[in-house]
Amino acid sequence: MKTKTTKRLASAMIVLPALLMHSAWADVDLDYEFIAGVAHTNNIDLNPDDGLDETAGIYGLVLDLEADTRAITADVGINVERRVYTKDTNEDETIGSVVAQFDAALVDRILSWQASNSFGQALIDVFAPDNPENRQDVNVFSTGPVLTLPLNSSNQLQIAAEYRDLNFEDSPQNNDAIMTQLSYSRALNANRTLALNLSNNNVDFDRPEDPDFDLDVASVSLTSSTSRSTLSLEVGANSVDFGNNRDDLTGALIRAAFSRDLSSRLALSLSYDQELSDSGQLFAQFAGNNAFGNNINPAVEQTGVADALEQRSAVVNLTTTRRTGNVSIGVRYFDFDFDQTNNQDRDGLGIFLTADRELGNGWEFRGRIDFNQNEFFDGRDDENLRVQLGLEKRFAQTLSVQFLLLHNERDSTVGFQSFDEDSVRLIFTWRPGGPRGGV
Repeated sequence: MKTKTTKRLASAMIVLPALLMHSAWADVDLDYEFIAGVAHTNNIDLNPDDGLDETAGIYGLVLDLEADTRAITADVGINVERRVYTKDTNEDETIGSVVAQFDAALVDRILSWQASNSFGQALIDVFAPDNPENRQDVNVFSTGPVLTLPLNSSNQLQIAAEYRDLNFEDSPQNNDAIMTQLSYSRALNANRTLALNLSNNNVDFDRPEDPDFDLDVASVSLTSSTSRSTLSLEVGANSVDFGNNRDDLTGALIRAAFSRDLSSRLALSLSYDQELSDSGQLFAQFAGNNAFGNNINPAVEQTGVADALEQRSAVVNLTTTRRTGNVSIGVRYFDFDFDQTNNQDRDGLGIFLTADRELGNGWEFRGRIDFNQNEFFDGRDDENLRVQLGLEKRFAQTLSVQFLLLHNERDSTVGFQSFDEDSVRLIFTWRPGGPRGGV
């Protein structure tokens, strides 16, 4: 299983950039850096009592690639590192994420072929701490054609088909899916579009004891933009058909995202999502959101489950931008309600704060604080606090060193799930092309 996942990861990292070699490099924006260093923790396994000290050698790659040519558009983000543990408390591991999206125009404005890949880690046991023994690699690959038929200057019909392959390293709930979608859209004006959407997603699990199902969606969507704000809204209904295995699951579909520049230096973003989903869609949704500087945050708190669920999530974020730095504060909420796998049901509420500031003379400060409370199906509560403070010094256009302090703790009503961890990281970064944009 791991070999298959690794091969697909390698394909995402090699094939997509290679295809871009056929395009004009003037339309390709590539930023990359190599990292090497050392990390030390006082509790590698996140035990509630006496933790194990561990020191690891680290090397890795951070890459951002954006391409927009006449024939190809692509967006590839890679943030992976290899950890070599010196005290053999755990096996050496590769951790991080690779998120890639690719679109090739086969017939200009009519027919295109899309592919995407999401690679990262998820928990094996969602109720246990995120340590090396409780992480597994997950890979979601999807690909298929999109046919766009212009009816007139304002109306168009779009037909899409997609094959998706989901692989877990350890969990047995591997599956593939075939999605078909029909969408009719009308441009109300230059900045506003209305669409009617129908889709079917057939999920087929590898194991015969895991029930296959169809996910059907019917919705109306609206996109609108002005010079200072954007709005995306989709409402409708979705249902899951398990065949003769059990009763259907039905619910409302709401996807809403709004952003607005309140001033030249202050921006607000809001989002809300309510829909029926599955493990593959959840992982692809959250993969790639766990990177902070050159430190890889915990695995996605979602396991492989052969069951459909209703998910609800909301995020409010306020960001202020200054010449010397940025500050962002946000609140997020989520609720996972599985159809029958009730022991996976949970909801959570969290607050996060990030800040970065140029200090002068090549010094930069970065910090992030995350606090969240999770409540599980059995009434258990977990309170989690994660603090990351970083100081970076650039010695030259291509070389810098970063020092990170991290504190990670959980206070759980189940005593053996509580823990405290403190760790430090010293990372050297080599950027062959000079400083990356936005860093």
